[in-house]
Amino acid sequence: MKKNRMVIRFMTFSITYLSFMSLSAQRSLDSLEHVMDQNYKPFILGFSEKGKYVTVQKRYGRSNDTITVFDTKGKGRTVGDIINYKVGQVFLGDDAVFSTDPNKAEYWNLKTNRRQRYDNIKRSCVLPEARTYSILDSDNTITVYNHLGLKLYSLNDVVGNPVTDYLKNNYIIIKKRELYEIYDVSKEQPQKVYVSRNMLDHLMLSDAKNYLIAVEIESENKGSAGIAKLTVVHTAKGTVVKSSIGGWNHYENPNFIEFDNGSSLLMNSTQMIPKSKTMEIWYGNDGDLNRNQSGSDRINRYRVIKTNSGVVQDIPAGDFTNMIPTGNDRHILTFKSGALQNYESLWENADMNVYDLKTGKFTKLDIVKMLELYLSKKGNFITYKNVDNNWVIADLMTGKKNIISHQSLGLYSGNMRNPVFTNSDQDIYFESKIGLFVYSTSLNTLKLIPETENKEIKILNRTREIFDAGSGAFTRLTLPYKEPVIVEMTEKEENKTSYLKLKNYKIKKLLPSTGNKITSIYFTQNFNQSVYVEENYTVRPKLIFRDITKSKATVISESNLNDHRSQLFKLEVIRYTNSEGKPLKGLLYYPAGFEPDKKYPMVVRIYQVQSKTSNEFHIVGYNNPPAYDLKRLVESGYFVYLPDIVFGKKGTGLSALDCVNSALDAIQHRPYINTDKIGLTGHSHGGYETNFIATHSTRFAAYLSGAGNSDIVRSYFSYNYNFHSPFYWQFENGQYEMPSPFSENKELYFRNSPIHYAEKVNAPILLWAGKKDRNIAWDQVMEFFIGLKRHRKNVIALFYPNQGHTTGNTTCEGKDLYQKNMEWWDYFLKDKKEIPWINKQMKKDAF
Repeated sequence: MKKNRMVIRFMTFSITYLSFMSLSAQRSLDSLEHVMDQNYKPFILGFSEKGKYVTVQKRYGRSNDTITVFDTKGKGRTVGDIINYKVGQVFLGDDAVFSTDPNKAEYWNLKTNRRQRYDNIKRSCVLPEARTYSILDSDNTITVYNHLGLKLYSLNDVVGNPVTDYLKNNYIIIKKRELYEIYDVSKEQPQKVYVSRNMLDHLMLSDAKNYLIAVEIESENKGSAGIAKLTVVHTAKGTVVKSSIGGWNHYENPNFIEFDNGSSLLMNSTQMIPKSKTMEIWYGNDGDLNRNQSGSDRINRYRVIKTNSGVVQDIPAGDFTNMIPTGNDRHILTFKSGALQNYESLWENADMNVYDLKTGKFTKLDIVKMLELYLSKKGNFITYKNVDNNWVIADLMTGKKNIISHQSLGLYSGNMRNPVFTNSDQDIYFESKIGLFVYSTSLNTLKLIPETENKEIKILNRTREIFDAGSGAFTRLTLPYKEPVIVEMTEKEENKTSYLKLKNYKIKKLLPSTGNKITSIYFTQNFNQSVYVEENYTVRPKLIFRDITKSKATVISESNLNDHRSQLFKLEVIRYTNSEGKPLKGLLYYPAGFEPDKKYPMVVRIYQVQSKTSNEFHIVGYNNPPAYDLKRLVESGYFVYLPDIVFGKKGTGLSALDCVNSALDAIQHRPYINTDKIGLTGHSHGGYETNFIATHSTRFAAYLSGAGNSDIVRSYFSYNYNFHSPFYWQFENGQYEMPSPFSENKELYFRNSPIHYAEKVNAPILLWAGKKDRNIAWDQVMEFFIGLKRHRKNVIALFYPNQGHTTGNTTCEGKDLYQKNMEWWDYFLKDKKEIPWINKQMKKDAF
């Protein structure tokens, strides 16, 4: 009965949505959806081993269901399409591609064009390095195939899901009567690697990929504790090592972190202590408020287990709640989560200590700012931010620390980010917005790669490992063994991008600098070939294959060939300064078919800095930001203006107002822009900015605001269930960038709260929110609506009970908002007044 009521509510919403639309509007929407199905943006998903094939997802205006395989050789050709397989595609060499989706999979031999589909499956696994794949069906039978799609063998009675690295290893557990058996099913023949009469739980493959870990429990009664042993199966040697880990409950969820080249495991077994379900106690000195939402307290027990001998060493954790091995054979980082957390920032500061496994002693390291700590490959070095926002390089073997500071090096180290270690721990590469820096751990020197100076740098071929730590995580960023550094370099002022290879501190250009946007890029392992998508505002996206050794590029495919109008569109970059003298840019998009002797309405969209999007190609469709479709606006005869916004000492709202006024001043004398017909829109933070500007400006004919704050004092003192944190960090050290805490300048917060000026709004405003929004509380939008209603303002609010911070692109709610957004602008900026749902507010006696 409950299910039927839910269906009825959904149907009611759909009928209501359609009832708002006239027949002509419905026909217009049908025609628009036809356009959405014709044009797409390509996005590369994979590149085959030798660079022969590439998989490309076609992102249409309302769907992403089609993936096309292209042959890169010659001029390129379409091999065929993969439909409705969204989870992933993996190449098996240059022979085949394997596609997966929930409950189904497909093998496709690209040379013979033979396809094999598998339905009603529980799990599929493809191993590109082993050249095999497997299907686990609903009867718990696993079948293994080779890269040609030929069946090799099947095994029955599989327990649980396979354990795999998705490259070359795949293991399963089979239960035969009282026996549990582990099989390697990655090769052409199954190999039995272990047998036990005890239940095997939490089977894991080591990061080193040369042994398996399993918790072996003597009791199979899930309701009671059993005696457990940690079993390590060395698959290469064929040996088994067991360690006694004592009493065990089936629901325990152990966590293992390998270190010391895989010869040691840090095991954390967590005991959950249920809290009262009838009462919550919140303490003002608690730095881990998130546990109030979990319903349980945690007690962690840490042990080090030697995988070759089975020796178990308990670590006396004391008050420490988090332990993460550095990677070497001695040192473990440890701290008490929440000890220093007062939520002035989202991530906590940590009073970090180092535990030495050989001496059994804890040594204080430093206070790590916002848990920004990175581990080297071997684990002998770490780098982290201290409370002064300087990078510190710590040698754990010698105890020495070196601080990279602007005082000693003549630069602001805060610009540097994402330290990437070489495998030898000899060098650390830092990305930054001002160049690529290299720190030598042996010489204690920092150098800038000259060719990258004043360019924004991103290292593409770094590998990332994440280690949970308190409210955040530690990270290990490393370069693959013997590989060069592959760099994406952006010239911010001109918005140009190039790709470089750095080896032995020498730069070689892989792709020349271009003002076009590269949306996805792949290289072969030797970096001699590349495939990428290139586009610009008036340049249709092209799939390009490049032979780097010959500096030769071939266009494999060009999308949207039926879209001839976009090439004639015009975009102008407007330069202006705010009242504090900060140079900014705005993007002014001209309406399609622009004629300078006509007047056009304009929609201004705001957030923060948007000028970096100047080289993006746009398509009409639901798959755009909520309540905003730039291309549809342009094709409907609107100017669209995207001004940059930065925040200063005035506070967030007043700074946004200042930037928008300066941006409008920069174009105010253009006779073809109808200054009486300008609308302002924004979502989330842009929604807050729109709300505030609406209470202070007379330059706009209408507003559209989604999921935005209206009372930043209330928001400051709220608990955010999206971030699991008090929200005042967002204002002090987050997106709002307020220059001081509330207690130090209360008037500043009052002056920047839209709700305090609701009576000054002088143009109609459309508000919207999802009532399941856990980021910006939906009742902030309701509060602004009530404030506007109290002062008899023209306001309409759209509340979607089943949606969150966005409405979902292709949901009924998302489509409704998409259509209403255009009707809103047409009504107020083009005087198309026959729109019933708006007339209910604007016409007298409508109710």
